[in-house]
Amino acid sequence: MDYPSVDDLRARYIFEYDKNDINEFNSRDIRVHVDEEVRENIVATELAKERSIKRNADSHTAKKLVVLVENLANRLDAFDPKNPSKNPLRNSSFDNLRDLLDVVDDYLLTDDDNLKKTITTLRKDIVKAKSQGDLKKDGKTRKATVKKLRKAEKEIKISDTAKGLF
Repeated sequence: MDYPSVDDLRARYIFEYDKNDINEFNSRDIRVHVDEEVRENIVATELAKERSIKRNADSHTAKKLVVLVENLANRLDAFDPKNPSKNPLRNSSFDNLRDLLDVVDDYLLTDDDNLKKTITTLRKDIVKAKSQGDLKKDGKTRKATVKKLRKAEKEIKISDTAKGLF
């Protein structure tokens, strides 16, 4: 039996995830004996820690995404098909971005709808480009992809998640 390629599967499916917040406990819970004020303090402290961790994780993810988008755009822009060894276009530039886009939903923990919209658009653009090899061969697709990558880079940088990073 022939199985579809990884690229075919990526193009065919979109995965959605749901994340849940910490579970608050009740001061009358028999497993925990604390008064209401202490409970409220514990919950508030843990929720603040959770928000901070989520913001830091998302900031790191946004930085990584910008670096990979910028790198691929720069590589595609500088690539000369007549002299490919001058500014080589390595498969890793494309593959690293595509691989991050496959799992970025697992890394983004806060609700930044603009960033998520940009990522969805970027995924579609990368799927349309198909592979690094196709981008090397087709100058029109290469230039269109650079334009889309530059737009995505700007949108990521101005997202709520990336505020103050760039």
